[in-house]
Amino acid sequence: MKLKLALFCAALLFLTRAGATIILQESFTYGYGPLTNVSAGKWVMHSGSAATPGFNVASGLAQISASLADDVNAALTNSPYASSSSTGALYAAFDVNFSSLPTSGGAYFAHFKDNSTGFRARIFANLTGATAGSFRIGIANNSGTATNILTDLSLNTTYRIVIRHILATGVSTIWLSPSSELSTGSTGNDAPGIITVTSFALRQAAGEGILTVDNLVVGTTFADVVPGSLNPPFITVQPNDTNVAAGVTVTFKTIAGGNDPLSYYWFFASTLVGGNSNTLVLNSVTAGQSGNYSVIVSNSVNTVTSRVAVLTVVETPLAPGITNQPQSQTGIVGNTIVFNVGVTGTPPLFYRWFNPTGGVASTASALTLNSITTNDAGAYYVIITNSVGSATSLLATLTVIPPPATNIAYVRSLQEMVNYTPTNTTSLFTVEGIVTTYASLTGTGSLLFYMQDTTAGIAVFWSGAPDNALPHAGDRVRVTGPLTQFNGLLELTLTYTNTSHSVSVISSNNPIPAPINIPFASQNDPVVMEPLEGSYVVASNVFIDLTVPTFASGATYLVTNSSGQTFTLFINAQTDLVGQSKPTDAVTILGVLGQFDNSNPRTSGYQLIPSRYAEVISSSKAPLVRFTNFLSNLIRPGDLPTNIFVENALRTGEKLTMTVRVTDPDGGTITPLSNGLPATASWSYGATTGTNVTATFTFQPSGAEAGNVYTPGLTVANATTTKDIYWTNNVPTVAEQGVVISEILANPATATNSVYFNPLKRSADWATNSASSFSINDEYIEVVNLSPSALDFVGWTVYDAVQLRHEFGDFFSVPSSNAFILYGGPLNGFNPGISGMSQSASSTTLSLNNTGSETVALRNASGRLVTRVVYQGADVGTSSSISRFPSLNSPFVPQQWISTNLASPNAQYDNRAFTLAPASVAGPDVTSSVVTNTALITFPATPGHVSTLWQATEITNRFRVVNGSLFTNASGIFNVGAPSASRQFYFISTQ
Repeated sequence: MKLKLALFCAALLFLTRAGATIILQESFTYGYGPLTNVSAGKWVMHSGSAATPGFNVASGLAQISASLADDVNAALTNSPYASSSSTGALYAAFDVNFSSLPTSGGAYFAHFKDNSTGFRARIFANLTGATAGSFRIGIANNSGTATNILTDLSLNTTYRIVIRHILATGVSTIWLSPSSELSTGSTGNDAPGIITVTSFALRQAAGEGILTVDNLVVGTTFADVVPGSLNPPFITVQPNDTNVAAGVTVTFKTIAGGNDPLSYYWFFASTLVGGNSNTLVLNSVTAGQSGNYSVIVSNSVNTVTSRVAVLTVVETPLAPGITNQPQSQTGIVGNTIVFNVGVTGTPPLFYRWFNPTGGVASTASALTLNSITTNDAGAYYVIITNSVGSATSLLATLTVIPPPATNIAYVRSLQEMVNYTPTNTTSLFTVEGIVTTYASLTGTGSLLFYMQDTTAGIAVFWSGAPDNALPHAGDRVRVTGPLTQFNGLLELTLTYTNTSHSVSVISSNNPIPAPINIPFASQNDPVVMEPLEGSYVVASNVFIDLTVPTFASGATYLVTNSSGQTFTLFINAQTDLVGQSKPTDAVTILGVLGQFDNSNPRTSGYQLIPSRYAEVISSSKAPLVRFTNFLSNLIRPGDLPTNIFVENALRTGEKLTMTVRVTDPDGGTITPLSNGLPATASWSYGATTGTNVTATFTFQPSGAEAGNVYTPGLTVANATTTKDIYWTNNVPTVAEQGVVISEILANPATATNSVYFNPLKRSADWATNSASSFSINDEYIEVVNLSPSALDFVGWTVYDAVQLRHEFGDFFSVPSSNAFILYGGPLNGFNPGISGMSQSASSTTLSLNNTGSETVALRNASGRLVTRVVYQGADVGTSSSISRFPSLNSPFVPQQWISTNLASPNAQYDNRAFTLAPASVAGPDVTSSVVTNTALITFPATPGHVSTLWQATEITNRFRVVNGSLFTNASGIFNVGAPSASRQFYFISTQ
């Protein structure tokens, strides 16, 4: 180093760095007007409205306002400036004067940019850390969060801002009136990114306040923008290590900044080998030139030394050779495995690792396999090549074994003791135990079961698993997966498609573990309850709350023991307990101990969950009754064709077929009850005694049954008790059969600029409030009276799947061929502006579901079901109501498929009035069906009309609207996607 300094001090050579010059200067000395107009094209707009530019110049100052949104930029001389440019950094300086404060979060108002949307060195104004009435200036490399200069700035005061953007790294720095680059500034903390800079930009955006910009100058050195400053050199691009063969030309390069002129001195070890340039060129290198190279950069202020770059020159190219073969390994599922290889040979060397299937697994020098699964097991090898030849390694075998099983109590111990949430949710755990549940305790599409070993029990949630993968109670299973928590319930949560997760049955028909008595007195003590959670438990000699006589889906009930203590019983919707009668005597209830506590700390909400009716043990329990309704010949689709409702409404000619199965392990009997059934209704059955007996009830009412209600029943009995079960079937009157639920809006728009917003055309004041808090009030149900005379709705009610939503009071008579709208609210004021009749729901909201299943039921003044519609969340249009189509006796479809009217309250989907005649569809332009196996259908469209495509797999089947087939222009092409059957039939209707 002493030799270097001596040589350096003796040197007199200096180099003026190329490109150190001013590349943009702007004093804004233009007349008043938009900057893009008055600057004769020097400034151009890259965001905003070119028709009405709003980036103005006044009094020789660029005006920037938070209320405008036009952004402009000016090109830099000799641009573009890339990361590899000899220019190491770009600098900019300008005056700012704020007349209005920015907002708290602020916004950026200036930056460098590329020729697209890459913005760097964003300069922000904000209030972060500033005292009241002051603001601060900061910079971000490319993100929306600035690093501020820790100085409070005042309004109506001019400040000089200087910034630097290093092209090779993307790092940006800001100063306030600096004297040199050594002055204190702030550098962006966000992750930098490299772009090619072409211009400097000014930006107007909400939050930045009101300010002016003047005296802008952009250069390639600090001295360009701060004349007279003293700035030491600094290196932005270091020389790189190089490996080459003998005889080639090698170039070392550096890029530096600082006051001009800059001088460069290149050293090989301690020997000066070059200068006067930021590059060192070595021609026809030999092995003797291998070694360490560096450069000293100097100016009148100081010096800086680069990193040491190593040159390796290989005199004779060598083919690859393997010195250490990759070794076979054994890993546990979830582990990371690395295969290494030792290699000699002339660089550059190229690697290709091959997996057991023959595919290329990696091109790195080492093969890394993360989170291995059993699919990764097999033989691996690598081929290494260079310009001379190649070498192939021996096979290295990977053996993958499952994680060793641990006991469930250990897994349960991995919870922190305050909120009882798991402390390890990434590792895979393997446990073995006996399945203790007889049904999956979650909805379709996934499985939930409980398992238990000799130490504890735990829930297993298997996402995406099919129904037939559910292990049976008594199966010994081995489960591998990560640990999670759901509303306080500790679970092993598996994904069916993840091969690292698994459920395997080891044996079957094992005895269920002996149940543990529920500690009623300690149910609020998590130290006692958490170790029991997930285990098979029992509540003995308890009474069930009989306020409701049957078990309801998803309901909770209190059970009381002989000491008067209570515990929560949960009826899971997937079990056969739903709809069964509660025993009236003291019972013993078996099940698993679950938990549902949706807030921290998760120390309450423990539940007893039986997974089958047989786990409720009682001396007075009647046989188990299960039934299914099948509706056919439906005049007006809408109700569930297959359901388990205890009440149905049938129009003349519609048919109900109900199958009933009665089971009792000790044997029972059934006795059908006619209860005044008409000739069009009947029971059929075979044996009436046994452990599993069935009966079928059919009913297809004629006109003579209109206006009557019928209650078929069964008497079921066993050795201990007898129970009567009844179902209700209402045949509406002739007039009531003309009542149609014709349109449902379940998902009102919330954005005020949506064409779908405020479909009831209420006042502007209401609409403004609705956008933020009352959008649910736009939900509505449209009901049509197609009977030949007026119909009085006084005393009628509307229910959803949860509760009563509306009761019609006072006088409410609906004329024939008229409709009314029942909407969410509010109860007082802001009435709809649509024509026709309407009422707001007496419960103040309809609360119609947008996901899952929803039921809308209309009952007459006697409480009898007149009509019911059940829809699924998937049926709800994303931008419209759902309406019957093409007639009022047709199924529901999203109205956006069939009409340009996204909602049509008190009118048909095409704005026609209601009539006793079914709604018609205009004749199609195409009169014949189309048989096709292609994805496109073309037809001669009628300009200005709406066309709809209908599809069926057989010509005799019911045709349905093709999802998304609404078409409104004249190109006449429908893209129907890949056919779902070997042939399909289509026809096209036009309105």
